Amino acid sequence: MIRHSQQFLRESWDRRGFDQHHDGALVVEEGLRFLGREYGISRHVSERMDCSTLTSQALWEGAGLLIPFLAENQRTSGLGRVVPVDALIPGDLVFKYAGVTATRPHNHVALMGGWTVDDEPLLIESTEQTGVSMSTLGCFGPVVSARRFVIDRPETRNAEFERRHLGWRELAIATPKLARYGARLTAGGGRHEGFDIHLNSAVEVLAPIRGTVTSVSRGRGACDLSITSASGSTIVEIGPVDLNDAPTVGDLVRPGAVLGVSAGHHTTRVGCNTFRTGQKHLHINVQSSELPYQQTLWPLKRPGDYGPDPINVLYAIRTGAIAPPIATGSIVWSPSQ
Repeated sequence: MIRHSQQFLRESWDRRGFDQHHDGALVVEEGLRFLGREYGISRHVSERMDCSTLTSQALWEGAGLLIPFLAENQRTSGLGRVVPVDALIPGDLVFKYAGVTATRPHNHVALMGGWTVDDEPLLIESTEQTGVSMSTLGCFGPVVSARRFVIDRPETRNAEFERRHLGWRELAIATPKLARYGARLTAGGGRHEGFDIHLNSAVEVLAPIRGTVTSVSRGRGACDLSITSASGSTIVEIGPVDLNDAPTVGDLVRPGAVLGVSAGHHTTRVGCNTFRTGQKHLHINVQSSELPYQQTLWPLKRPGDYGPDPINVLYAIRTGAIAPPIATGSIVWSPSQ
């Protein structure tokens, strides 16, 4: 079913002149992987998937784009832009009311995948009745708005691209919903600032940027590091790293330099009991006012925070603005564990 759907959509892209190297194509290909899953409210990716998890996960694993987790928040997010329904391209999101009254929130969302032979938009959506399946815009119902998060960034899909994409996607899969920037830590509590790459074993931690170690926070046999670029405009917080291997304040590091080994005892705070207690992870947070071509997360900044913008770390890694904090291929983790 997935292969047939992918071939059909690609044929529609060719017919409509849509570039298969566009980020939207990668997002749709990721969304197709979820076809056939049952519908279910999902705090993390599983065999059951609701509509907004489908869209947020397709954008995340397909192109490294971070969007809110709830359909209404996706509709109003400052990270995307509103587009006319008659100008939809693959990777766009469409929203509708669950009911017919205009006072209801936009609480259903679908991913635009391509076109029928009659040029009607085809959607990938998850509903209670069908699970994750494909439908047409007409069957979806009255669309009340559409939003584009994908970035027009075509690449040549050669062997080198596939190698890099597979390595980057490994990091994306190991950074689940509640381990991303902006995830709520507890009901009514604060938000997560940064990204947690979940691990099953200790791995070498690598410097993401060229800069100077400006702080080393020690505790419980491990430490968290801060690295600042020469201009002072990019700051990386990363850890925990085993104390026996960590650099010291003032050390100069280059991208890819080994900072030490991830501390095996560290456990996640993200989501507390809503995700998984005791999961080892490597935390990384990047703030910058100088990194080029980024999906910055300024709409998610806290009120009164006027420092450098938080950066979507996974998108920065994908676009080569920063180096991966661990070697791809070293992760042995999946959402089912």
